[in-house]
Amino acid sequence: EVDPGKVAVRYDEVCAARNGTVCGETPLADLEAVLRRPRFTLSVDLGVGEGHAELYTCDCSEAYVRINSAYTS
Repeated sequence: EVDPGKVAVRYDEVCAARNGTVCGETPLADLEAVLRRPRFTLSVDLGVGEGHAELYTCDCSEAYVRINSAYTS
C-alpha cells in the first residue's frame, strides 16, 4: 500500500515533491524550465520497495496544453 507521506517526485534533477509534500525550496520557474525541454524524465518514487518501470508518452495537443497551463495544481 502506498503511503502518501513517502512519495517523491522529480522532473529530471529538480525536486517537485518529497515525503508527500511539495519541495518548497524548488522555485516554480525551475520546474517550468524542465517542462519546456523537448525531453525530460519524470521520476516517481512511491516508497514501497524496489522496482522500476518505464513509460513513454508524446506531446499533448496545443489546445490541451493551453487550457491546462492556465493553472498549476
